[in-house]
Amino acid sequence: MRAWSKVGLVAVAAACLLAVSQVIPGAQWWDRQPIAAAEGEAGAARTITVTGQGSMEVEPDIAYIQMGIQTRAETAQAAQSANAEAFEKLEKVLFETYELDSKDVQTTTFRINPEYDYSEKQGPKLVGYEVTHAVQVAYRDLGTIGPLLDAASQAGVNQMNGIRFGTEKAEQYEIDVLDEAMANARAKAEAIAKTENRSVRQVLHVSQGQVSMPDNGVFPVRKALELTADSAGSTSIASGQLTISTTVTVQYEF
Repeated sequence: MRAWSKVGLVAVAAACLLAVSQVIPGAQWWDRQPIAAAEGEAGAARTITVTGQGSMEVEPDIAYIQMGIQTRAETAQAAQSANAEAFEKLEKVLFETYELDSKDVQTTTFRINPEYDYSEKQGPKLVGYEVTHAVQVAYRDLGTIGPLLDAASQAGVNQMNGIRFGTEKAEQYEIDVLDEAMANARAKAEAIAKTENRSVRQVLHVSQGQVSMPDNGVFPVRKALELTADSAGSTSIASGQLTISTTVTVQYEF
């Protein structure tokens, strides 16, 4: 077979290049650049992260009253019997006079303790027994707490361990302060974006901080039992207001 001449090889190569240029319009054999750049190469989004705060003052709508009866006697049976008699009078006040539901009265403490008289010569000597029965009362008519305490005291209550004021609308109040916190965060983000001549776009991430009340609606504020006597000698209770607050951390794109 006759060998190809150099001129023939060059002619074949030129024909191949011409065919490629016809298949791909506008293509040149010396152009080695990509046809189009990949999408999404504009860079990361600009973001703002701010903390918004929400707070409100509300009237309490429930009180949790800690009260108890303590009795002493020479024998445990006598001390317990005296305690049961006094507690029966208290139950009449709570369930008959003030018509409380049984679910609103919960025993928190019941104990019987021996009492000793200590002497250096003889050592401890048993002198009697002490019985304590304490309950927590959930009470919603806050305007009559004072008279309730007076009636309980007359029935035999001799221990008053304090009052916690709370709300049974905790879930709704939490939503309200969350709305306020989100509005506060948005206002802060818009102020920052304005300095850059830009506007806030979408929310990228939100996290909620702690709310200033437990899930059961009882606030972790153990208010002092404020007792004052009016001209009639009755007890007066000041419930005050409850502060509910929360925070949110929000990341915006701008």
